[in-house]
Amino acid sequence: MAISTVLTAFMGGLALGSYFFGRMMDRQKRPLLYYGILEGVIGLYALIIPWIFSGLIPVYQFLWQQFHLNFYGFALLQFLLVTAVLIIPTTCMGATLPILSTWAVREKSTLGVTIGRLYALNTFGAVLGTALSGFFLLPALGVQHTLWIAVGINLLVALLILALLPRFPERPQVTESPGPKPAGKFLEATSGLLPQKVVWSIVIGIALSGFISMIYEVAWSRTLSLLVDSSVYGFTIMLTTFLVGIAIGSLVFSRWVDRVRHQGFIWGLMQIGIGVLAFLSLIFFQELPYLYLLLYQNIGQSINLLLLGKYLLAFFIMLAPTLLMGALFPLTIKICMSHLNQVGRLVGNIYTINTLGCIVGSFAGGFFLIPLIGIRNTILLGIGLNLLYGLYILLISPAPRPYLKRAAYSLTILFAAAIMAFPPEWKAPLMASGIYIYAHNFENTSRSDLLEMYSPQNEPLLYYQEGHTCTISVHKSKYTGTIYMKSNGKVEASTKGDMPTQVLVGHIPLLLAPKLDEILVVGMGSGVPSGR
Repeated sequence: MAISTVLTAFMGGLALGSYFFGRMMDRQKRPLLYYGILEGVIGLYALIIPWIFSGLIPVYQFLWQQFHLNFYGFALLQFLLVTAVLIIPTTCMGATLPILSTWAVREKSTLGVTIGRLYALNTFGAVLGTALSGFFLLPALGVQHTLWIAVGINLLVALLILALLPRFPERPQVTESPGPKPAGKFLEATSGLLPQKVVWSIVIGIALSGFISMIYEVAWSRTLSLLVDSSVYGFTIMLTTFLVGIAIGSLVFSRWVDRVRHQGFIWGLMQIGIGVLAFLSLIFFQELPYLYLLLYQNIGQSINLLLLGKYLLAFFIMLAPTLLMGALFPLTIKICMSHLNQVGRLVGNIYTINTLGCIVGSFAGGFFLIPLIGIRNTILLGIGLNLLYGLYILLISPAPRPYLKRAAYSLTILFAAAIMAFPPEWKAPLMASGIYIYAHNFENTSRSDLLEMYSPQNEPLLYYQEGHTCTISVHKSKYTGTIYMKSNGKVEASTKGDMPTQVLVGHIPLLLAPKLDEILVVGMGSGVPSGR
């Protein structure tokens, strides 16, 4: 839930910044001046943000004492306060891509490659920041010093841009030039426009793509919290992997986007490809417990190697679908572009539409979909949307050959039918085994032994619920008869080993209390202290 709250608030600011500044930049002769100023504003705001958070604590306390909000009311309060804090810097961040696009694009024939590279460079920067802060800076320096480093980088970039501004006094004059020569069956110089119906369907589709990508991100994050760990490292692993895939996809595809023929047809194939690859990732997630165990058995003595191994596991499972997600953005820009004097407006609008989809997906995935239908079905929902919308775009778009459209349609429908007939299994006892904590108990365990130990027969589930904040499961061991409750795979209470502690939690306060007229139990937990 915390991830969904922060992502939603963060991306709301990005959408505002890209929309408003994108519309404004096409009229400016010196867009880099605004870029330098905005980088400075981000740095200065980040410098004071700890005091802003401190000032919100009394507000938080007052609102809670006055209204005693329920879960959803409290979540809404958190969202509004986080949004209020983040809206200024994130709006400035959202403005940077349309500003740089306005300045950098010189020719229509290189529109796609220029914007694709900018988008990729921006995302690679996000990867570097996420990885350095999550893996190195926060553990080594703490939150405050990490924040100061980020502030210093922002202010340094602002000063450099403003100092070098005289070398780029005005926006370069954009020119129309002939595109590159054709280079194969599916590549040619872009000419003409797709039918309006196709263009608008793709604009709607980029919002849907944002929605789907975020429900994947939230679902993958929750899955990794079960199989890798639920710490800041687990979230960093998921986020860096996601961003790396998007950056590489945008960078690689941007080399060809300006020469792609039958752009609508390719866009539809990409949507279908994302669905197919997301399905394969769901299959591979089932193998993560044993793969992690293999890592632990071979390199568990080195925490750094183990962390790298966990990252690589997540990276190779999630990389393929995120590559296509990254490729969609420059292709969409190229499809929608008609006039070079509207680059800022176009990039801002497309980025805004995509980000709005991301906001809805992040919010819906964390607050509604996973609690209502579970992680697996949330991923399957995303896969279904990818396939359906991809088929729709194929239907309305011109194809290189009619038989290619028929073949793509037939294969996609067969694939969807196979998923419905044979949905992937979600081995709940194994997924909630907490292998990232208890791997030392399975030093010489093979894959078949692990599957046998956590089969429904040997490890029956008494309760399993993927909630708003974590996954709770209650197991009963066939071998010992012990009943135990887990949160994200970690045992929190049991009927044997943990029972003395659970009983004492209820008894010790009673022994020390001067009077027993009223008793307050904070947190139900296993229920043992209250029952005693």
